[in-house]
Amino acid sequence: MIKTDLAISFLLSISKSQTDDEKCRSTSHSYDSDCVVIFHTRNGELAIEFFPDDAPNHVTNFLHLTESGFYDNTVFHRVIKDFMIQGGDPSSKDAATFYPGKWGGGGPGYTIPAEFNSIKHDRGVVSMARSDHPDSAGSQFFIVHKNSNHLDGKYTVFGRLATQESFDTLDYITNLPCCHPSSNTPLAFSETTIDKTEIVSKSEIKNLLEFGEPNRTGPKPTSTTHDVTYRNPVLDFKINAPQGWLIEESPTPDNVSDRIVTLFGPMKDGVAPSIYVNAAGYKKINFDTNEFTKSTFQEIISERMDIYHTLQDSNLLEIISEDTALINNHQAYQIIGTQYDVILGQQVEVKFRQMLIEGTSFLYGITYTNLSKNFYDEIESYENTLLSFTILSDEQKELKLEEFEENRAKTVLEVGVLPRDEAKYQEMESEEKAGGGCLIATAAFGSEMAPQVQFLREIRDNTVLQTESGISFMAGFNQFYYSFSPIIADYERENQTFKEVVKLALTPLLTSLTLLQFADIDSESEMLGYGIGIILLNIGMYFVVPAVLIMRVRSFYKLQ
Repeated sequence: MIKTDLAISFLLSISKSQTDDEKCRSTSHSYDSDCVVIFHTRNGELAIEFFPDDAPNHVTNFLHLTESGFYDNTVFHRVIKDFMIQGGDPSSKDAATFYPGKWGGGGPGYTIPAEFNSIKHDRGVVSMARSDHPDSAGSQFFIVHKNSNHLDGKYTVFGRLATQESFDTLDYITNLPCCHPSSNTPLAFSETTIDKTEIVSKSEIKNLLEFGEPNRTGPKPTSTTHDVTYRNPVLDFKINAPQGWLIEESPTPDNVSDRIVTLFGPMKDGVAPSIYVNAAGYKKINFDTNEFTKSTFQEIISERMDIYHTLQDSNLLEIISEDTALINNHQAYQIIGTQYDVILGQQVEVKFRQMLIEGTSFLYGITYTNLSKNFYDEIESYENTLLSFTILSDEQKELKLEEFEENRAKTVLEVGVLPRDEAKYQEMESEEKAGGGCLIATAAFGSEMAPQVQFLREIRDNTVLQTESGISFMAGFNQFYYSFSPIIADYERENQTFKEVVKLALTPLLTSLTLLQFADIDSESEMLGYGIGIILLNIGMYFVVPAVLIMRVRSFYKLQ
């Protein structure tokens, strides 16, 4: 009975093994997580297990290409130690076609939608390579050599290495002598060739590593169902993404010169239109002197156009037009042109429109690209995005001005100041500006007293001018004060010694006025009381005390 049971178990196990093999080796069956791809190279195997629950379409696509022999004799054409190795370009099958930049643009003739997930790009993870658009993956893939978590959420992870031999092979490839000029292709790229591929079930793999669940993290790019505002407080701008467009922020969104954010529109003819934003600073470092120099908007535009014209002379770019513009009251410069790009192994003409915009701290570039034949399909989306461009600091200034006016009007209503008094306040301000100069402000300008003078202005606005008696006093005082202040202020500017004398003389006055910050003034009588007290204090300091000293000195000399 025991022997019979053992025989039945053995037959069942064979039957199960055969079913697994059929699933992994035939497109007539659905693939599952038990399948493993083995790439045989000259220096070892690369065994890859999959995450079909996270990226089902990518797993199916990869297994289908493997089963069809697509990856046989392809080369890991891009090898960067401590980062990754990349392969899957069918053009790399023919070594005679190699020259720097040639490999890396090929594919299967179709693309598959992104399946970004939360799996981290840790060592040994297999992820799908792509161009700018998230849905542009086809056959090229990369294997992470060293944790590269800045890629998380930006590329579709669909598998990982499954054996220790696979990691050893990965390390061997990354340590090959590098590289051909202007490329990351190893000098002996034949050493990275995938000689043969096969699909097997996990049960056939010896020494399979038990990793458990992969590490997970990170957000996914979002697709807009309505216009969405993208904000970047560090680089001081915001824009609106068109409805239905995908928003993909750079892993380093605070870096100037890099693409900060890219917006992708609906695919057409295998290519998606894109709008991307970058920023450049006005300051540049001179490496000979280690000093920073600041360029103007016009100088940066001139430098940029010199580069474009050089590319045009080399037939790498064609400029159709260039002209000045105005975007939301900011100077701008527009360039329209075409260039050729390799997409899915085919050379296509791409048209672009770039707007360079002058900002307070940065020069911004907002660029739209699309196939030349489809260029005008999404030009309206680009123009709407341009019109939405806003410099956040400008917006904050406008909001603060509006808030100031609202609060001022609100304060006038709350303290019961009549419109005629507000008019008197406005008249007082105009008289102050028309006077030609304030001797106190001139003396304090650029000195340690400047913050104190500013503080006293706030006391004046927030305390003294919140009462009728305070407004009346300041109006009369300003009329008297500005009858002589401009003359003294002008002489201060001409004579530095006189300015220092005035500053010294003003110190007791400014100190006494700061006493108002400790006063709790809630009524007209309190304002009058504190005001008269400070006036008497200053009369005592500037007249009584000097008079007493003079009399004592005179008495002293008479006794002599």
